[in-house]
Amino acid sequence: METIHYFSLVLFFALLQFAQAQPVPQDSTDLVWSLKTDQSAGFYMVKFSNTDSLIVGHGYDYDLFFDAKTGQEIQRILGNKEIFFINNDNNFIRRNQQATKIEIFDTKTYQVIDSLESDSLQIGYLDISKDEKYLVSVITGGLRIWDLTTKKILKTKWFPKEENLQKFNIYNIKFLCDNRIIATHYKEYKNPSNPNNPIRKIYHSIFDFNSLDSIDVYKEMVYFELSNNCIKIAFNTGDPNYGVEVYDFNTKEFLWKLPINGPSLTGIEFSPDDKYLVTSNGPGTNALKIWSIEIGNETYDYGIGSRDCIDVSHDGEFIVSSSASRLTLREAKFGINTVPGDSGITPQIIYPNPTTGIATIQYQQPFSENTNMYITGINGQIVKPILNNYLEEGIKTIDFNTQDISNGIYFVKVENTHLSLVFKLIVNK
Repeated sequence: METIHYFSLVLFFALLQFAQAQPVPQDSTDLVWSLKTDQSAGFYMVKFSNTDSLIVGHGYDYDLFFDAKTGQEIQRILGNKEIFFINNDNNFIRRNQQATKIEIFDTKTYQVIDSLESDSLQIGYLDISKDEKYLVSVITGGLRIWDLTTKKILKTKWFPKEENLQKFNIYNIKFLCDNRIIATHYKEYKNPSNPNNPIRKIYHSIFDFNSLDSIDVYKEMVYFELSNNCIKIAFNTGDPNYGVEVYDFNTKEFLWKLPINGPSLTGIEFSPDDKYLVTSNGPGTNALKIWSIEIGNETYDYGIGSRDCIDVSHDGEFIVSSSASRLTLREAKFGINTVPGDSGITPQIIYPNPTTGIATIQYQQPFSENTNMYITGINGQIVKPILNNYLEEGIKTIDFNTQDISNGIYFVKVENTHLSLVFKLIVNK
């Protein structure tokens, strides 16, 4: 069952000033508004409503509702459970604070108007189907689906007991577009040979809607994010150098890995058209970036400090992020193939891609230094060196030949002390 980690808080009973959205700085090209809230512990999640008119900041004591256009706080309700909007944002669903009941709210009054059938079992992570007909949730010892029209329990699946299993948790449960269900399993087993070192397993199961039986499994990864159209899936691998891997969801074909720090990763979100990824990272990093899945490269860096969590609007126009007690709304720079910083910086691209022979890499070399460039297979093994020379700083355009490489998917890596780039390359002669 879900475990919520609370920050240690000291509560001061005093009058709180109403937080105002800060004006956009004149030199900002993407900032819409920035708001410092009174949530000293910050937010564990931020979320756009289905119509993008509201933003919810999930704090550790309150759920806060903001006008998405202005950043003005509209309402707050006591509790810290995730909000799910339904009925064109006229209602939202949330577990009660005891996690024993699922309640339905009126968004105009922010009052509970109904609830789903319950039997007092603990209710964990939940999700709503894209057609808003069903709700699935983790419960004590199993999974459960509700019919949102009748508000009745539709089916329950109990998990069998396992020998030596001493800890079991299911989280990040999601409906697929065809109403199958995917969720992450975490298990700890007693280790007879070393009791102080339990055997740990983490994997992602796909469940049939009708039977709730597990019908498929994805390999062990830390966390997954499913694309909006259920055609791609991104995993946080936990690797410090290549912390995100992207796969075709249906075929499980490996597509690309991102050169990003996995342990400090705090968010992965797809653009509405599934062509881009937005990532955020934790303390001490420039941590809000956009990546093109089709090109296989970073395309935009907001150049700001660490982010705690992020969300992308359903229309693809905006990105909301949190950093400690501050919420920030920025324009989503999808389709802009440049990394801001120095003026006139060059897009980092590889072309033509797919290639039949000669391909070209173009990128910005930030410093004059020795640089290594090579081609690897999807398993990371070096297939062909391209160069290992001293290069002057500036725009670099490097041609290389792929005639001696078999058709397939490869990665071209550019590495030096100050730079680590990875380009996805398709050879199709």
